[in-house]
Amino acid sequence: MNNKGFTLIELLAVLAILAVIASIATININKQLQKSDEQSKKILSGKIENAAKLYVGKYHANDVATRTSGEIEVSLKELVDDGLLYLKDNECDSKINNKIKITLNNGAFDYGAVSASDCYE
Repeated sequence: MNNKGFTLIELLAVLAILAVIASIATININKQLQKSDEQSKKILSGKIENAAKLYVGKYHANDVATRTSGEIEVSLKELVDDGLLYLKDNECDSKINNKIKITLNNGAFDYGAVSASDCYE
């Protein structure tokens, strides 16, 4: 009798090895997706901060010379409408009208409140 096929044990061993490889790959993919999401938030925070700085420079530059404290509020929609910020479709849609507070402290603007948390929940 000539048996040329695989035994059930051999097939199960191969399936077990493939399952281990798949689980390791899934864990690594999830880690990379989390890193990508964090990086995306960081980049968006930088974009929003830069747009807020441009907005302050464009409309409130004289405030630095005349005042030492105060707040400026601007929404993401205003930054987009003014052409200072470009957002992808559906990016920040739910919070586009939220106000970003920019604080004037001792003649310098503080952008600490400007972040991607205005877009991500």
